[in-house]
Amino acid sequence: MNKNILTLISLLIISVNTQGQNNLYWTDLADGSIYRSDLDGTNIDTIASNLGIPVGIAFDLVKAKMYWSDYNNNVIQRSDLSGSNIETLVTGLNQPLDVELDVNNNKIYWSNENGYIMRADFDGSNIDTLIHDSIYSTGNLDLDLTNNKIYWLGEHPVVIKRANLDGTNVDTVLVRNQDDDAVGFDVVSQQNRIYWSQWNDFLYFSTLDGLNIDSTFFQGNNHGIVGFTIDSLNNQIYWVDTNDNVSDSKAIRGANLDGTNVTTLITNLSSPFLIKAVLIPTVNINIPPQKSIDHFILYQNYPNPFNPETYISFQLPKNEKVKILIYNQVGQLIRRLVNEEISPGYHQITWDTKDDRGEYVANSIYLCKVTAGSFSKTIKMLLMK
Repeated sequence: MNKNILTLISLLIISVNTQGQNNLYWTDLADGSIYRSDLDGTNIDTIASNLGIPVGIAFDLVKAKMYWSDYNNNVIQRSDLSGSNIETLVTGLNQPLDVELDVNNNKIYWSNENGYIMRADFDGSNIDTLIHDSIYSTGNLDLDLTNNKIYWLGEHPVVIKRANLDGTNVDTVLVRNQDDDAVGFDVVSQQNRIYWSQWNDFLYFSTLDGLNIDSTFFQGNNHGIVGFTIDSLNNQIYWVDTNDNVSDSKAIRGANLDGTNVTTLITNLSSPFLIKAVLIPTVNINIPPQKSIDHFILYQNYPNPFNPETYISFQLPKNEKVKILIYNQVGQLIRRLVNEEISPGYHQITWDTKDDRGEYVANSIYLCKVTAGSFSKTIKMLLMK
């Protein structure tokens, strides 16, 4: 198999409400399957099988769909999150690798063996070739939908480039001449960070412009932070370990983003390749206020999922300047709900699913950030009309 497919492991953290569970999804190259488990590695299920060689996977959170590329059968396919209702969307490709989704514009993006980045509509129509880059040897790509950019990763030396979503205005973000090849890649626009990994136990990161390069060491890992997915809200990372030389190889591990608490979640896998985490907001009960408190409390919105409105509840121990801001899933501020001094006690705010222009927003995941004095917390909300 070409070296590209062995090093393409670019992952993305996403959130969706699907069966009341938090899940990890990963592909297995040896048996042509996609698997799912709980975040702690328990309750492993085979979601789809007999697929050829599934490589990249991506999720449409609102419509509860999973997309993937099949390197062997040269197709892009999708299914429900349970793996049912498989559809073939694009055929006749040249060994497709990574897959990403622009849910704002209903576009699929994918890379292939020869350094091309292409896109199509969600139904597989209107295929465009956007970029051909000869240094693009890993197949890793990611989308920054906040700034409408494509990012991609070159293997050796480590080169990160970006362009507009239509492929124009290509520029080089950073170049690093290091001994180890690049193997994993993730862009987290909410943190203004690019993450990448190499064949060692360090996770590297910089700003979206390639500045302020730094790294974190993950002590207790066996062979590199290979395929990884970042949970930026909870400061967690999950990754695939494909080392053949240790007893618990072919494993899925997790840790804090600062490198602490490295935990082995799943072992003895066949040939794990790509992993993504699906974090699910499922609170559907209203929590009664506490009579007296000495700290700030923010409750999960209720109902969740919701339509046409939801309630955001919190308690204050004292007078505080409170801000409540609603962001879409790519980090754009869409609604300013509260910006005022609020007295102690229990309070409930209603969001009517309108943005600051008074227009109703579309079905999607939304983030509600509440700040009270020095306290700040974000919750995830799912609008389903």
